[in-house]
Amino acid sequence: MMRRKKIWAAGWIAAFAFAAVAGCTAGTDKSEEQYTEIRETEESCAAADEMVSSESAADAVSRKSAVYTVRVTAVEGTVITGEPGTLSAAVENGFTGSGGSIRFEVTDDTTVIVEDLHRSRDGGLDDMMLGSVLMVTVDAAGSAEMVTVKHLDGGVDIGGRPVNGTAAVTLNTDGEIEGQTYTCDGNDENALRVDGASVSLLKIIVNKTGGVSSDAAAGEFYGQNAGFLALNGAQVTFADAVVDTDAANGIGVFAYGEGTAIAIADSTIRTACDNSDGIRTADGGCVTAVNLNVETQGSVSAALCGSGGTVCAEGGSFVTNGDGSSAVRCAADISVSGSILRANAGAGAVMEGNGSLVLTDCDVTGNMNQAAGEDFVGNFCCILICGSMSGDTDSGTAVFSAEGGSITSQSGDMFCVRDADCEIYLKDVEFTLINDVFLRIDGDDARQGQSTAEAGGGNVTLTADAQILCGNIFVDETSGLALTMKNGTVYTGAVNPGRAGGEVHVSMDGTSVWTLTADTYITGFEGSTGNIDANGYHLYVGGEEIL
Repeated sequence: MMRRKKIWAAGWIAAFAFAAVAGCTAGTDKSEEQYTEIRETEESCAAADEMVSSESAADAVSRKSAVYTVRVTAVEGTVITGEPGTLSAAVENGFTGSGGSIRFEVTDDTTVIVEDLHRSRDGGLDDMMLGSVLMVTVDAAGSAEMVTVKHLDGGVDIGGRPVNGTAAVTLNTDGEIEGQTYTCDGNDENALRVDGASVSLLKIIVNKTGGVSSDAAAGEFYGQNAGFLALNGAQVTFADAVVDTDAANGIGVFAYGEGTAIAIADSTIRTACDNSDGIRTADGGCVTAVNLNVETQGSVSAALCGSGGTVCAEGGSFVTNGDGSSAVRCAADISVSGSILRANAGAGAVMEGNGSLVLTDCDVTGNMNQAAGEDFVGNFCCILICGSMSGDTDSGTAVFSAEGGSITSQSGDMFCVRDADCEIYLKDVEFTLINDVFLRIDGDDARQGQSTAEAGGGNVTLTADAQILCGNIFVDETSGLALTMKNGTVYTGAVNPGRAGGEVHVSMDGTSVWTLTADTYITGFEGSTGNIDANGYHLYVGGEEIL
């Protein structure tokens, strides 16, 4: 918010086998009532448009607050100048200007909302760029009471830049296709796109041989340069397909937007360049993947990635080879069952924000390496749970669950939690550590995964259910841990060995056993000390030695 100033207004401003995708339900934060109210307001203001474009400053002051739609033509400090116009779905870019201009001030009291298709967020002046389309309520003094930065379909985002790009072939009618090949090498171009249709694709080949994305964010979040893109509620089934991309931001298969769902089975996906995930969802899209062979070569290219939406994978293998490329990157709801997840130069899994990652009978391997960044300081890890590193994910409590299978760290700690609240549930998982650290919880802004220098530590609820655990746990002064051991859990290790740290509460039932490997410092304990083997060391609870 900015300090309020008075200014003069100078003018105006597939019935599908998607049963497996039960989580793919459409939703929106903006109600129909809100849209109706906005449209009625626009219509009531339309008759005044011509008058406002030439009214005097005195006339402007005498007016009550009014709502206008404008496209930004100039930004001077806190003063915005825009061309008035109207919004229409029938127009390619959604906005039609009517000439003239209006100037208004954004103040400390201005409420700014930024639309992002099916959801919205709080915004500010930085979101009002040249070419942005705004719906603004201007008071009699020329100050903006409320600004909504509009998201426009038709290929442009709120700043007028291309979003989804173009496609060599677009399928927008229902149908079944078999044995076709789709190839492209254009910039901002998909080889194949399904737009709002229900389509079955059998034994097709998608081959994106080149082209670059003009906007890295549009490639990452909107599928601008992906090999295959489904959007606008498309329902797509794949079987026996091959998807191959050789382009930066060349994501293999991309599901974008609420109501969009892809089910892909018995198929192969390969990506060769940087920032090219194998599979990705965004903004509510949904993918069901069965028995896939997915492999990426570039840096920062997860095999399986969700940035909003739902991913359900069963069987198959998901392998990455590039620096900083995790096998799974999760800022969504992802479940994986019976799959191989292997990152040869990155973390086995990275979670951001408040998503959930559920692994059942999976074999996970992580090998985060120094090439992840020249200025990297801190500990590598196999499973990284952190706050949003890009600012695009919601805050909240992340959920990580693993039952059965194995998790192997080939570099660094097993788990790292930084700047995040999370729940970790472990049952009957076989862990292989390369060092003696099972879990590290901290808020050190020099370490991998920290969102901002001002951010705090992590808070973790860890439940070990019939689980064998080995390794030490470190909780720094900014962080907290609630550890529960039950149903025959066996833990060999120390918590904050040799020193006190953050708040740590340990609870263990009568069937579980804890063997200390160093002096241990916690703040609370529930259970029987008879189930703890001091092993020649001491246990301190709230500073008092109890063993």
